[in-house]
Amino acid sequence: MAAPALPQAAQRALLRWYRTAARALPWRRTRDPWRVWVAEAMLQQTRVEAVRQRYEEFLARYPSPAALAAAAEHEVVEAWAGLGYYRRARALWAAARRCCALHGGRVPAEPAALAALPGVGAYTAGAIASIAFGAAVPALDGNAVRVLARLLAVTEDVSRVAARRRLETEAAALALRAAAEPDGPGAWNQALMELGARVCLPRAPRCDAGCPVRRWCGAARAGIAAELPRKPARRAPRPVQLAVGCTLDADRRRVLVVRRPAGGLLGLAWALPAVEGGRAELGAALGARVGRELLRWRHAFTHRVWHARLYQCTLHGAAPPGARWLGAAALRRRGFPTAFRPAVAAALELLRAGRGAHLASDPRHAAGRRQRAASERPRG
Repeated sequence: MAAPALPQAAQRALLRWYRTAARALPWRRTRDPWRVWVAEAMLQQTRVEAVRQRYEEFLARYPSPAALAAAAEHEVVEAWAGLGYYRRARALWAAARRCCALHGGRVPAEPAALAALPGVGAYTAGAIASIAFGAAVPALDGNAVRVLARLLAVTEDVSRVAARRRLETEAAALALRAAAEPDGPGAWNQALMELGARVCLPRAPRCDAGCPVRRWCGAARAGIAAELPRKPARRAPRPVQLAVGCTLDADRRRVLVVRRPAGGLLGLAWALPAVEGGRAELGAALGARVGRELLRWRHAFTHRVWHARLYQCTLHGAAPPGARWLGAAALRRRGFPTAFRPAVAAALELLRAGRGAHLASDPRHAAGRRQRAASERPRG
């Protein structure tokens, strides 16, 4: 393999910076391959702070591939609630089952065996192999691609085969050279990602704010760092009109929730009933009378944007098969996807109002109020 284009001095400077400036994150305190893997799965397209809050909780529930494999798929999706991209949870569950079937319940050390697992691509395989097992392999995520494209001043579209191959070749050579450093290739891969997350930012790179490799950066020298990497224009997300039903039971103490279809967006997650369309589509799908509009909100996914409206609904007959009625306490405990949290908050408000109306109309409660009022009147 050819020597890296990036000088060894630059690589060592970045490793020194990482040793002193890296964020203290819980998944960086371990080389346990399962814990590394769970972190990598959670961190894909999810904010670090969101993952930090859920990481230990998830691992306490599923401390090993065998523990995850023994759970039902829908239980894993529920434990993933709030992290988004639920396909990752289902893939992690399927991969854990594959580890138990093919690898005796252990996480394989070989990058090729890792990459053969469901949901594990080249990046995740490289991250697990290098961080947990010290393998001299690259881990090219979006942050690392951006850093390398700027350091090497790659002006071609990085989605093109030639540019991508150049970056992959450089990353592989750097990982191999990092194996001779005390920190190792795992720390090197994380240093690239950390620099991209905190200094070499997508739209406003902080070249003059203590970048440890600025003196070696081709893009910074040419004054084009903010222009790189070059990518094709992203297609605008598709707008989707979504009608969501807030259905209370006869006593106005519980809300109807359903499990979303397994193969679709947010599959297997619990949510309020929802359909693409408006009042008519919601009423037909739910078998309900659709009443007043309670709330409007917007939620953006990668390829679509929900323009959602929440309606108060009354069922004509029985609840849909598999649906559940949840009271306020159960609603608060249940993990719901972020996309549905505005609707859940509105449903809780409606339950609170309904509880007040129910108490006001209850003769026993009214008698109690009269008794308390009489006891509080001034005497004499």
